[in-house]
Amino acid sequence: MTKNIFVLNRNINDANSAFNTTQIITGSPSGVGVGRSVACINDRTVAINVFDVLNRSWSRPEVRIYDFYSGIGIRLFIFPNQQQTLPMRRSPLFLNIIYWPGQSSVLTDQSRMFVIRSAPPGFYSNITEDRSFSITISDQSYCLYGTFKNDFSAGPCFICPPQAKNSGNRPSNHCESCSSDVFCPMGSIDDTVTLNLYPSYTQTFPYRDTPDTSNYDNLLVRHMIYFGEQWVDGLFSPSIIVVFVFAFWFAVQYVKLYPIEASSEFSSKCDSDLHNSLFDNAFQLPLPDSSGKLWPIFNMLRQQPITRTFDLAKIKADCPNISFKQNHAGARYIHISMSNCIIQPDNINQSVSVVLPQHEMALQMNVSGPYVIGACRLYLRGPGHKNNNSRLQTLHACQFFWTRNQTLSRSASLSVLWIKAVNQSKLLTIGELTQFDG
Repeated sequence: MTKNIFVLNRNINDANSAFNTTQIITGSPSGVGVGRSVACINDRTVAINVFDVLNRSWSRPEVRIYDFYSGIGIRLFIFPNQQQTLPMRRSPLFLNIIYWPGQSSVLTDQSRMFVIRSAPPGFYSNITEDRSFSITISDQSYCLYGTFKNDFSAGPCFICPPQAKNSGNRPSNHCESCSSDVFCPMGSIDDTVTLNLYPSYTQTFPYRDTPDTSNYDNLLVRHMIYFGEQWVDGLFSPSIIVVFVFAFWFAVQYVKLYPIEASSEFSSKCDSDLHNSLFDNAFQLPLPDSSGKLWPIFNMLRQQPITRTFDLAKIKADCPNISFKQNHAGARYIHISMSNCIIQPDNINQSVSVVLPQHEMALQMNVSGPYVIGACRLYLRGPGHKNNNSRLQTLHACQFFWTRNQTLSRSASLSVLWIKAVNQSKLLTIGELTQFDG
């Protein structure tokens, strides 16, 4: 059910004038008790109490501040918010809101009253915890880095627009311009970071196609006796000794080109694309071999420890405010300890790492506090390992995620698809073990 707030206008100098509807503010269907209490802040701004709002991590009730002369009833801000939180263990209900010049008060159902005093430009009204009194009066604090405030009000500071910055630690009524050649998303702290510092790359192992000529006799003809040339006097030419020497040398070098995983470039070959391999590819299930055992390479792939690193750009969050947990079906979850949390040398960007307990899982990263994440780079890495005839390649791949003129949402998600590829190389000598690379 949608709830509406009607803004009425009446000429008080005319006793016969009627009320005219100047604005209709539509409430969210998820809000319960919209308009339970209303307070006029000035001649164009109104505060509307919402009794209960779902999907809020910091508070269920809220006060919405609207500018009802904006044409469509623009919501200026809400209280509480990520900057202005309530220092209460249990989320209260807002019974009434009262406004008088320079400050507002909110009465809760837990016999607590919050008095929010308006703060000058460059500051926001900060509510600190004080359990010794039933009335808590707000103080004022500098706008956080990446934000600004240019009015005298009780609201929070606002995020700097793209290509603008604020380093914090001082009153900020505006954001400074960033250099044009740097990465400067919304809520930027500084303009010393470029996208070149966070490249994206995908780990690939390209294999060539099977050569046109795989017969050894044809290779000798093609690479030792070229088209348009003839042997002088056939096999009885004195140059036959030189030919045999070069044939032996070529054969030795050609054998060294197999297998391709362990071979080096044949620098003396005439054909730059020459290689000693026949290729075939297919999708196969990891089924047991004739002895009933799985190939060890599949166990090595399953047991490879994977470390997932998140490079958070333009955030500068405290490490205790970042946590990881593994989600399960229903409401169950398990906390996972971070393996690393560091601030980059630029003192702006942050890297947090966690070792995955298993490859297939739902990992959730929580960042608590009034932080703005301009971009994120996901980095996956895993160590390599060799076990007899099986070799596990080192995993390293990363991808940079960002959207122009936006920040990461309150609940952003991404999926990682694991593809396990195994290369099987049969050796030339009979009886030798087949080589597996994964």
